[in-house]
Amino acid sequence: MNRKPTLGQVLVMAAGILMFVWSFLPWYSDPGGSANAWSTTTIPGLVLTATWVPLLSLAIAILVAIKAFGRGLPDRVGGFSWAQLSVVAGLFDVLITFGLLVANRSLGDFGSLSLGAGLILSFITALVMLAGATLDHAGVGADIFSSDYRRAEGSRSADSNANLNPAPGPTPRPGPQSTPPGGLSR
Repeated sequence: MNRKPTLGQVLVMAAGILMFVWSFLPWYSDPGGSANAWSTTTIPGLVLTATWVPLLSLAIAILVAIKAFGRGLPDRVGGFSWAQLSVVAGLFDVLITFGLLVANRSLGDFGSLSLGAGLILSFITALVMLAGATLDHAGVGADIFSSDYRRAEGSRSADSNANLNPAPGPTPRPGPQSTPPGGLSR
């Protein structure tokens, strides 16, 4: 069986891989150096929160890929669908990266930290992951990568136009005994 991923699944998979790549770029920098998501000595506590973002994103991307292309996973886990779990992971990533973006970066007398490209790209990618997970959960774009997409889209619009323009004929008129709107008769 040749399965094709949905638009939402493709966005989640791509965002998960990119999030892992961005974790190695500098998230914060100062005149003495920089810190990425894996840094343990530069900023205490960064590794405890920042490493969850790329690890969770990569795990969800792999699981969505297995679900999209293979048959190895059940449809639901703990009562939740994979699309619902992707939405939760995307929301978690957005909240963590947003929190790191707006966090107080002052180091007192030592100066302050500057935002790095890795954190900014991670936040944007987290938004893309959340959007893709939401699309997947809503079922939007199920046939976007199908070769019949344009033909199916064209036939749908032709069918909807046929319903808007009924066949010509006499227009029925209400008689004097008709009931006005609201169901009350005179």
